[in-house]
Amino acid sequence: MRGDIKAVEELMKVLQEQKLTEISYEDSNFKVTIKGPLTAAVKKEIVKETKIIENKEAVDFKEVLSDHIGRYFYVKKNGEPVIEVGQKIKAGQEIGYVSTVGVNTTITSSYSGIIEEIYIENGNPVDYGRPLLKIKI
Repeated sequence: MRGDIKAVEELMKVLQEQKLTEISYEDSNFKVTIKGPLTAAVKKEIVKETKIIENKEAVDFKEVLSDHIGRYFYVKKNGEPVIEVGQKIKAGQEIGYVSTVGVNTTITSSYSGIIEEIYIENGNPVDYGRPLLKIKI
């Protein structure tokens, strides 16, 4: 029982530190899912598909979305950026990585174009479906 309480406390700590919306844990004797508060700002950012911005001025823009949960990095450990605003990129090109519990997963662009905006600061947490970049197609 004491171990279960400790596990729940650790999960709550990870949920808050990583700013996750939900986290689950299961072993042979114990199963728990903890859901954090979902603010209106986060609800707007979570989308299932790539969103096309529909104002007349921005018809040629696409957003690259995160398909992982963790911390998004686009600056290498040596300080060299993988991407920058204004940089031309190709579909399939690396645009950084998401680090989750020490496992780094490379993120690639689905589109070719010019990076107009990087929405997430280097090292900040991301969730599934959260927009990472705005690309001019």
